[in-house]
Amino acid sequence: MKCEKCQQNTANHFIKMNINGQIQEINLCSTCAGQIGFDMAEDMDAFSTFMTHFFDSPRLQSVCPTCNRTFQKVKETGRLGCSACYDHFAPQLESYVTRLRGKHHYAGKIPASTGDQLKRKRHIETLTARLQEAVATQNYEAAVLLRDEIKTLEGGQGA
Repeated sequence: MKCEKCQQNTANHFIKMNINGQIQEINLCSTCAGQIGFDMAEDMDAFSTFMTHFFDSPRLQSVCPTCNRTFQKVKETGRLGCSACYDHFAPQLESYVTRLRGKHHYAGKIPASTGDQLKRKRHIETLTARLQEAVATQNYEAAVLLRDEIKTLEGGQGA
């Protein structure tokens, strides 16, 4: 296909323009495209800069102030650099932990020998927190039921 302007060189710039709702196509060679202001090298540099800034998210470039590990490195290796990384990268890590564990809080592994006792203790702690919330919101009916359930569980321990 020949350049539409000079009619001599092969067209290698295919420009589409939307002018007042009408699309016009122009096929130009590099020389003619440069003459009317379409410099492909500049356009590619601008596009490359845009893509770099678009995909280089600041949160991926975040750096731990203690060990200088980037979040990108944490993602690549799956390892944090120091204890401060947990606090510094907490917002980014939350989504990964949720995806891996299915919940935000890691409860730990329960030993088989003390599993029932530990589960009962955690259940009592959860019920106690709910009891305090019920009392704080003046929901006394729910508080009575929670109190009775806690007493029943504590009685089952032999305490």
